[in-house]
Amino acid sequence: MAGRSRRPDRRVGSAVVTEVGACPTRATIGVYPTPLQHVPGYPRLRVKREDLSGFGFGGSKIRLLDQVVSAGRRRGASALVTGGRRDSNWVPLAMMAAHREGWDGYAVFDPTPSGSRESSAVRLTRRLGASVSFAAEPGADAVKAGIACVRERLEADGQLVAQVPRGGRDAEATRGYTRIVEEILGQRPIDEVADLDLDLDLDLIVPVGGGGLGVGLALGLVQQGHRGRVVGVAVTSSAEVAQAKVAALCEEVAAAAGGLDGPTLAGRVTVVPVTQPTDAGARALSRTAGQLGLLLDPVFGRPAWSTAFAAGLATSSTAEVVLVASGGLPMYLEEVGES
Repeated sequence: MAGRSRRPDRRVGSAVVTEVGACPTRATIGVYPTPLQHVPGYPRLRVKREDLSGFGFGGSKIRLLDQVVSAGRRRGASALVTGGRRDSNWVPLAMMAAHREGWDGYAVFDPTPSGSRESSAVRLTRRLGASVSFAAEPGADAVKAGIACVRERLEADGQLVAQVPRGGRDAEATRGYTRIVEEILGQRPIDEVADLDLDLDLDLIVPVGGGGLGVGLALGLVQQGHRGRVVGVAVTSSAEVAQAKVAALCEEVAAAAGGLDGPTLAGRVTVVPVTQPTDAGARALSRTAGQLGLLLDPVFGRPAWSTAFAAGLATSSTAEVVLVASGGLPMYLEEVGES
């Protein structure tokens, strides 16, 4: 029987955008491109479904893991060490990737408060067979110190270690996010965007924790010659602190990329406070969750939705608004377990 026909792939920039589902190869962990979906009833608002990236419970950091794993293979790594918050989405994903590669996995979390049960992320990491330890005290610096301590011990034992900073905040690996921009440009309907109109306004809405996703998207816009911007929603700190994180990471990424300066890259990211949720936004999210099967976690996803929803309704702008749904199932399950 003849094989099922499909439309040919399309090239967008340096990316090949496949029109039907693809399978991951040994070279990649995720399945790309992830879908770009309209939010029903809101013509200017779309969602880039990074939560459907095809590995584990999905999320945009699968793209970062593609970079980390590729570099680890080249070095002949035998172990992966990273860490994060006790409700981290990143850490269990990284441990899944380590398991896939046959590497030993080591995770350092913020300590569990006295009297509290272990989080979903910590329990999942243990189930994956990873070695779990806890920082001496809460906070990013203590987790970083814990990661460094584990790495030193493993290297003293002769292991080649792939180390990734807390939360996956790595300048080189952040470049993996640029492919999201290439995919979005290739997925916009041709009847709406004749010949990939690079002058069409485009706002990419993302939550900002460590800043890696926003900076990677900004780099993608620059590389594609697109005038769009990244709107980062400060979900774990003030907008001022988040903007400083973005600026510092832009310097690192620009230095790694070459031919680009940090301030120029940082100028493509506008960090804003969380938009106050509205009843209309909550109702729209409830409908969208049912129609698209979209689950947004309470820490990153829903605050970004509030900002994207407000931007999609703004009459002062004609920009196409794309919420990058970055994933967050462990945080979502944590909320469900506490309710």
